[in-house]
Amino acid sequence: YRKGGAYAADMAVYARAMASDNSAQMSRVKRNLLRALREDTRPVDVIMLPEEWQGEGAPIDTDDSALLQEFRALAIEKHAYVICPVDRPAPDGKCYNTELMIDREGSICAEYHKMFPVISELTERSIAVMPGKEVVTVDTDFGRVGFAICFDANFTELWQGLQEQQAEIIFFVSDYPGRLACRALACLNHYYIVSATRSCDCTAVDLDGEELYYRKSAPEEIGLHYLELDLDRCIFHRNYNLERRDALLREHPEIVVDKAVDSDHWFILASRRDDVRAKELAQAYGLEPVNAYIERSRKYVNPDMRGRIYGGTPE
Repeated sequence: YRKGGAYAADMAVYARAMASDNSAQMSRVKRNLLRALREDTRPVDVIMLPEEWQGEGAPIDTDDSALLQEFRALAIEKHAYVICPVDRPAPDGKCYNTELMIDREGSICAEYHKMFPVISELTERSIAVMPGKEVVTVDTDFGRVGFAICFDANFTELWQGLQEQQAEIIFFVSDYPGRLACRALACLNHYYIVSATRSCDCTAVDLDGEELYYRKSAPEEIGLHYLELDLDRCIFHRNYNLERRDALLREHPEIVVDKAVDSDHWFILASRRDDVRAKELAQAYGLEPVNAYIERSRKYVNPDMRGRIYGGTPE
């Protein structure tokens, strides 16, 4: 949501393990989760569920399925975005392992199909999973978000694609925590990563790879985790930025160095006032964000490189 001139996102993240996979338990988990979310009166911008939160073997969901209708209604009732992982129909009798985002009005605004399923999803499931083909980002009213699912954590090309599409926060739904991978990927790409996992873990990682939040709930709990992220914070390298940064800080004391990562020559700016945006002022003073600086440096080495490593001079 928007607070004055600065952006923040409040999230309710659901993390829960499944003891078995049967229709009675799926129904009970869904019923208990919906009740817990509806009874909690705290306003949130995003409600996020983990991968396979219903259990393996859940029905394939079409746009008019009963499950999606319930979560569309929840999004409207809570005036929140809902991230709901489901299986979706795919060609040739297969399915997609999908991360859906429903907007505040109850419409599906983004649909990401897992690009890198585990081999067993391709070969051992009764309905085989078809890999997705596209990196997905979407603009919300609090910022640009992207999506990733579980085993995707091992494939850096997906995460670089999310960075190139200028995602500010990645919603990572998973079967397992992937805490170390999330820290590494956030550090390399300089966006937030928030996870909801079937192993009861919830984590949020900062722009520099530092873990901001971690909780593990008991398997029998309705594991609801609440956190807020400031999407107006922005990260820079010291090179070519210090004089401009110091001028900005002198003339706008409401902007502060929220974090100095001296070991890597990074710094993060933030605003202490809701009606002043750090990103806008940084741009006005000519500061170059770290991702833009890295890409500019890459082009100086080789204009055609764009992230590829060559053993010699490319043809």
